Amino acid sequence: IHKKYDNDFWDKKKVIVLPKIPFLYTFYCLVFTYRYDFLLCMKFSVYSPLLKFKSAMACVIHGAGREVLKGSHKLIHVWHDKLLRRLLKFYSVIFTVSEYSKGLISNLYNVPESIIYNVGNGCRFELNWRYIDTKKNFVYISQFGARKDPFFLLNVWKNYSVNNDDILYVCGKGWDNELVIDFIRINEIRNIQVLGFVSDLKLIELFQECKAQLLFSADEGFGMPLIEGLANGCFPIYRNIPAFLEIANGHGIVIEGVDEAVAAMNKIGSDNSRMDYNEVVKMFKSYNWDVVSNNYIHQIRKYVE
Repeated sequence: IHKKYDNDFWDKKKVIVLPKIPFLYTFYCLVFTYRYDFLLCMKFSVYSPLLKFKSAMACVIHGAGREVLKGSHKLIHVWHDKLLRRLLKFYSVIFTVSEYSKGLISNLYNVPESIIYNVGNGCRFELNWRYIDTKKNFVYISQFGARKDPFFLLNVWKNYSVNNDDILYVCGKGWDNELVIDFIRINEIRNIQVLGFVSDLKLIELFQECKAQLLFSADEGFGMPLIEGLANGCFPIYRNIPAFLEIANGHGIVIEGVDEAVAAMNKIGSDNSRMDYNEVVKMFKSYNWDVVSNNYIHQIRKYVE
């Protein structure tokens, strides 16, 4: 966003952007915020309403997924959502990443849609297409948690691996827990490798080597791994949830239950599971940071000019 303006503009219009971890920076801003015309909190903080004086204030919320599955998350998250409901009234603008997320925020937090703007989301990977029909194995990227519905994934793989020798690579924090280990052992699930956190280079390697990415969350506000996988030629198989349907834009295979997922995985490589490179390129252009930053700036200008 800062690259879009020259320094004279930012100094003159007095726009400040809070970084993603604003706790300590909050106290600095608390003293100096009165100088600014527009304050953008890149990650929502329960402390940020303290910063509202005479300036317009905006925040970024990627989704309201925690509220969709009540009782499935930590107490601190419950209280954060309760505070969120009360504190959003302090904001002049709310930025989010998808139309689904926009509607969810409006409905759950009683915020008028007129102040919520879908600015989109940017992929950190370059388009690096390498789609080959003969690729093997599957990859799944997500931290362990109830909203991700991890045992749906494990049940799908249990059924699929009975008659197939492919490997499932599971990437993300929290999967090396007793619940998962016991489930794999009791059900004698084959060919599953829990890798934990992986670097971007390793992730790109897995996308390019695996024939499909599995996206089986029960709810998402966006779902960036789907875009990242497409950028690297990895075919998506995803659940029928609004965020995935919106961003996939017709690419990949949509599934409902376990049997449908297994059938889709067996179908990879057939004519109706191939991706059109030109269509992916066209789609990928929407998820680049140049486009996203322009969307932010378009809205910021309304308040500072």
